[in-house]
Amino acid sequence: MKFTVWAPRAERVDLVIEAAGQTSYAMAPTDNGHWELEHEAKPGTRYAYSLDGGEPLPDPRALRLPDGPMGMGEVVDLEAIPWSDTAWRGVPLPGSVLYELHVGTFTAEGTFDAALARLDHLVD
Repeated sequence: MKFTVWAPRAERVDLVIEAAGQTSYAMAPTDNGHWELEHEAKPGTRYAYSLDGGEPLPDPRALRLPDGPMGMGEVVDLEAIPWSDTAWRGVPLPGSVLYELHVGTFTAEGTFDAALARLDHLVD
């Protein structure tokens, strides 16, 4: 899988994989401040990025952060998810209200489950 992160001011970026401890792999700079690395990673693998030898930081584009917004990311296999919404065709946009919610800051826990408990607040 290809790991990519934008870190334009870093002089070195390492992919940190959690597996029986933590192992770091040097990433290569590409264009416009991005860093990349092709590395085998199975679903469930925990990972983060280290900038210039610092503490591992979460992936800002991770699909899953099981330990919250400051925890390691987790590799997800989207093809393995049994989607059940193939018949849904959306709703008409006229008269709708769109609200962008940042799950990591909407609640103290920073999780989808905690946000669900507060959705009535938004409706009101």
